[in-house]
Amino acid sequence: MAVWFFYSAFTASQPRYGFDQLSRLGFPTAAGFAMVIIGLLILIHRRDTSTSKISEPIPLRRLLLPASLSAVVLMPLFWLLKNGFINADGLYNMQSLIGGVSILHHDEMLTSLSITRIWESRIFGFRPEDSFSAFSVVWGGLYVWVTVILGGRLTGRRWPLFLLLCLSSGFVQLFFGDVEFYAMVAALTALYLLLVLEHLRGRISLILPSVVLGFAVCSHLLAGWLFPSYLFLFLRGIRRKEWRSTVMSTLLLTAVVGFVFIIVTDAGLSIRSLTGSHAMGSADKGFLDMLAKPSVSYYASVSNVLFLLFPFWLMIPLMAAYRRFRSTAYNAVLGICIAMLVLLAFVWYLGLGPYFDWNLVATVGVPASILVWGNLLKETWSKGIRTAVWALLLVGALHSWTWIAGNSLECSFLPREHMGPLLLRESERRVIIPEEYR
Repeated sequence: MAVWFFYSAFTASQPRYGFDQLSRLGFPTAAGFAMVIIGLLILIHRRDTSTSKISEPIPLRRLLLPASLSAVVLMPLFWLLKNGFINADGLYNMQSLIGGVSILHHDEMLTSLSITRIWESRIFGFRPEDSFSAFSVVWGGLYVWVTVILGGRLTGRRWPLFLLLCLSSGFVQLFFGDVEFYAMVAALTALYLLLVLEHLRGRISLILPSVVLGFAVCSHLLAGWLFPSYLFLFLRGIRRKEWRSTVMSTLLLTAVVGFVFIIVTDAGLSIRSLTGSHAMGSADKGFLDMLAKPSVSYYASVSNVLFLLFPFWLMIPLMAAYRRFRSTAYNAVLGICIAMLVLLAFVWYLGLGPYFDWNLVATVGVPASILVWGNLLKETWSKGIRTAVWALLLVGALHSWTWIAGNSLECSFLPREHMGPLLLRESERRVIIPEEYR
């Protein structure tokens, strides 16, 4: 990984966006970080002298405090390094808020309503991007909270390493004040997978995971691609004759979606605009127009983005070859989620271009991280595995966090000539516009 990252950043004849982020540091700085990583790995290897047994799950009550403290500590960091690399949709939504134009959408009902309410409250001032950023950071805190608990329940005392490994991938850029709608669906996906784990262990019924999945779908319709995993759990419940809870879970999932739909339409989202949503076709585009047209260059760009969001894809076939995956229902659920979200990445057309619409496919990193790190950390470790895991962590984090830190130094703004109908006359504006946005 390290060799490929350095080659892509400083030697390759053409850009490789998903692998060349070290170029932002410059070769001397990147090489300096590499030497530090090598030094740390030498120290870790010297202490890696014995095997360790399977780590038992930690009781939930013992994880609540470390999960809360981790979220409180990391949320300020998410805010400090908030994303300044804002795509056209984010810039358009910022200007819409300034101009008093509704940003409510049927394909992201709960998210768009929440951000609108945050903006209208002016709790974060008159900068619309801060309303988006605060929303992303808060859901990032929930993601950290869920990840600590999930790590403790999956890997036992190795949960701190599980958390660090999950944070070493680029998809966590979603939680660094990203000016988009996707942080909520990613965090709720993590919560859904935590509840699925507890359900499969017999601690809760299918009702709670289904309710969370319903809210995830309301936050963004991309969560609908997780429905095959719910269908797997539904059929499992039917086979086990858990009729009442299984049927009730479906009814409550439907009720959640219907209730949120009523709330958002009551808040001003027209039912007539449903056919103009991205799921139903957008404006003059039909549903088929929203699907990606086969193209080698397009699929290569999508693959680049997927490796930027989760640099450890090759670990999946490697771990499968070494039989590090157990044949469990939970791994089956994770595999279904990953397969469906990867399918989304290649089938759904990323209208802003893969490098600017990365947010739409970033949620795939949530189940992918849980699958790889959950299985790797909970099993018995032979000598040398600890060193290998730390090598993955440090190399992956160097590349991912270079991208995240570099994005925080960017500054995007929609050109005035592209604002179109959003350039309302002063008498038509419903809010006071700060001088910097006029």
